[in-house]
Amino acid sequence: AEQGKDAAAAVIAEAIGDADLSDLAVGTVREALSDVGAVDAVELRIVELTATSMAALERAHLVGSATAALTELVVKATQRTY
Repeated sequence: AEQGKDAAAAVIAEAIGDADLSDLAVGTVREALSDVGAVDAVELRIVELTATSMAALERAHLVGSATAALTELVVKATQRTY
C-alpha cells in the first residue's frame, strides 16, 4: 500500500507545473490525488469550514436579507459535483 502511495505522489510531483499535460495525464493525476487521500482530505476541510462559516453567520445577527444571501452564497460555493 505504501508503494502505491509513493508512486501516486511521484505522479503528482512530476505533473506540478506542467502546463502541457494531456487529458490522459490529467486523469492519471486526478486518480493519484484520490489514491493518496488528498481529495477526501480537502472535502472534509470544506465541510468543516462550511460549518464554521454557517455558525458565524448565525452569530452575526445581520440585518435584512443579508444572512439569507450569504447563506445561499456559502451553499453555492461549497456544494458542487466533480
